Amino acid sequence: MVPHANPAFDVVNQTSSPQKGVKPKKEPKPAIKKEIKVKKEPPIKKEPKIKAEPGAKKNAPTPLGLINGIYDISCPEIEGEWDYDGFTLVLTLDSPAIWGEYDFGMFSGVLHIPQRPFAASSDMLSFQWRGRENSEGEMSFGDNCVGGISFLGNGYIEGWINLYGECRFEGMRRDGPGTAVSSATTIRDEWESYNEDEYERERVGRWH
Repeated sequence: MVPHANPAFDVVNQTSSPQKGVKPKKEPKPAIKKEIKVKKEPPIKKEPKIKAEPGAKKNAPTPLGLINGIYDISCPEIEGEWDYDGFTLVLTLDSPAIWGEYDFGMFSGVLHIPQRPFAASSDMLSFQWRGRENSEGEMSFGDNCVGGISFLGNGYIEGWINLYGECRFEGMRRDGPGTAVSSATTIRDEWESYNEDEYERERVGRWH
């Protein structure tokens, strides 16, 4: 007796058995995209470092210079009003102060700066003065006799003094040693000589 074929079994076998002579198709491999090569920039050459000269200081401040000595002075207000030139200012250290003798042609006298500078600066140092107007010889002194001075460095100064209004001046220290030209004691004695009693004595003497 010939057994009946199982239809279900035959279908499975037919579908699972490859046909002779036919190669199974290979699954295509996914294509891999190549990365785009970025062109490298050429390296930037560093600037060569310039070696600083030995002893050179960066932004070195202007030195103060010597203070004691004689300063040649220019004062346009007085020079323009009277036919004078060759003005001078003598400064003498008396730490912590400075004493001075000024000769501005029509005006001469002494001054006192309470605090000396220790570095060059455009800051004004206040001072008081006592002196004379040389045409009549009348003395001036008191709290209203004032001025200011800046030590800008290397012997250069500028300032103002209210001798004839507010007179502005500038000057340069003459070359020379740093020793005092006039002693602080001599200038201080002249300062003390400008006083109320002496003023009155001279005033009376002018009218007799």
